[in-house]
Amino acid sequence: MRTAPIETGYSPLTTSTPPQERSHAATPAHGDVRSGRLLSLDVFRGATIAAMVLVNDPGEWTTTYAPLLHARWNGWTFTDIIAPTFLWIVGVAIALTMPRPGTPLSVARPLRHVVRRTAILFGLGIFIAAIPWAISLFDPNALATLRIPGTLQRIAVCYLCASLIVRQTGPRGQLAWALWLIAAYTVTLLVIPVPGIGAGVLTPTGNFPQWLDRVVLGAHTKASDPLGILGTLPSISTTLFGVLAGQLLRRDAPPETKAAELLVMGSVMLAVGEMMSGGVPVNKSLWTPSFTVLMAGISTSAFAVCYWLLDVRGYTRWSRPFAIFGLNGLVMFILSSVLSGLLTAKGISTPTHDWISIKGYVFETFFRPLGDPAMASLCYAIVWTLGFFLLAYVMYRRNWIVKV
Repeated sequence: MRTAPIETGYSPLTTSTPPQERSHAATPAHGDVRSGRLLSLDVFRGATIAAMVLVNDPGEWTTTYAPLLHARWNGWTFTDIIAPTFLWIVGVAIALTMPRPGTPLSVARPLRHVVRRTAILFGLGIFIAAIPWAISLFDPNALATLRIPGTLQRIAVCYLCASLIVRQTGPRGQLAWALWLIAAYTVTLLVIPVPGIGAGVLTPTGNFPQWLDRVVLGAHTKASDPLGILGTLPSISTTLFGVLAGQLLRRDAPPETKAAELLVMGSVMLAVGEMMSGGVPVNKSLWTPSFTVLMAGISTSAFAVCYWLLDVRGYTRWSRPFAIFGLNGLVMFILSSVLSGLLTAKGISTPTHDWISIKGYVFETFFRPLGDPAMASLCYAIVWTLGFFLLAYVMYRRNWIVKV
């Protein structure tokens, strides 16, 4: 059975070229964005989605290795890199879908498509959050605590805002917006006082973003929600930094030069983010300014290496599994979230447990006997991720690519 070759598209979530068209496309030069092929973007997206699925579903949270958990408060771990990297990828994709300077805006993707995609993503995020409510047979008490912020909701809002900014500004304007949003958010963190506590308190219970979430969202958010209202401002900046990287990729320059420029860009942001952490600590829950810049630097530097390996040097053999995962990344993320919610909420009784979740039963039966609890938890997560890779592979073989 003939399958479509792995090629890039510039949708923020999936490839944009239908598989039937891609299978007959001529193979352009590596690293040529104008040709419609950028393998590194699909691979980078697929690796990020695979990492997101892996860290979101360990066998047991209490015995998980520290790098596979979010930092308790200040600082960062491998897991903290994933969400900002995905927003950065969305930004790159936005830049690569826009017409070149001087092209009438009317030929760009119609604004209604951007709004429609935003609404679909936000709705899917709410759907995932509502799973416990549905499982409890539409219990009004569960609905009263339905969490409104979420990963897909954050992606949707950042995609919309960044798209609107890109439609109206060039690279200088996009950089100005990114810096202005970071500055505005810094003011809210350090200057605006929390009633009864004061200004500039960055503790889990005394920070202004959390106070605002409690006032506006009430029980529909969680304590120190990393995806809360105000944290969206620097998250848009994260997306715009991805846009700027995408603008660099669109330049008429040799691929080697663009790879070097991306690496320099990432290194500068890494240094700036580290310097900023001396004033405001790196904190994913608050999406602090130092976290915003540092994570953008990590994403840009990592992608520069990926771009150089795949689209400049042509070292592609290792990349195929990640490219396949990236073709239907949104489907993999949604299905893993939904299935995880079902397996956690539904349970059975056993001779040793009055009630245990299906996930808990599987972990206790097949993985805990492996020995070391942390390794058992990791093995569960790896098997879980491999299961979704098999699904992604089947969809790839059948040329099924789901887009929004």
